Amino acid sequence: MGITPLVLASSPFPNFNPGRHLMDGNDINAIGGMLGSAESGKTATAGGGRPNAYPIRAANTQFSVVASGGDSCVLPPSYPGLRCFIINQGANAMQVFASGSDTINIAATAGATGVSQAATAAIEYYCVVTGNWRQATYI
Repeated sequence: MGITPLVLASSPFPNFNPGRHLMDGNDINAIGGMLGSAESGKTATAGGGRPNAYPIRAANTQFSVVASGGDSCVLPPSYPGLRCFIINQGANAMQVFASGSDTINIAATAGATGVSQAATAAIEYYCVVTGNWRQATYI
């Protein structure tokens, strides 16, 4: 089964009709895919920069190759409730960019300049307000 992209039109979650009835299995699978999807063994895009950065498409992404400092990835467009857990198991720090005009940690330029994620760091990027990603470091 393929990875369900996190980049969706308006709301990443379908609107369900209230009441007791059967639900379309595709809707349930889509939610499960967004919440539990994972990619491992990924390579951060060489050379840095947001335009060619590796696009985060899963809720959990593990990078095993970060060949040089500044190799990069880009978060999906922000939407309240989205969370992206990124693990850098490469040899170098990587740059994490926000999409479009989004920011990271409310810094006005973070989307264009990104934030550094150290080697061995596991960081959750979460959105509470459209246009801004926040960080929660666990390791």
